[in-house]
Amino acid sequence: MLARDRAVSLLEILQALDGVPELNVCLQASGCHRSPWCGAHEVWGLAQARMRETLAAATLDQLVAETRARQAAQSAGRA
Repeated sequence: MLARDRAVSLLEILQALDGVPELNVCLQASGCHRSPWCGAHEVWGLAQARMRETLAAATLDQLVAETRARQAAQSAGRA
């Protein structure tokens, strides 16, 4: 899959491997008995959603291009 489609996102890679890690125990599928009244639960949920959005926006192609550009810049700085 990765060899054919470098437009694959980090989110897709994580989902294919082990799944996307949860930022807090309360976000796991089993849930948390405190979530109905806990003020932090919503914050953790929002942070989890933003992490997923960030991972979905980062493609393997982008990471390869950025790595190559940074390596070239570092090499140019040494010359």
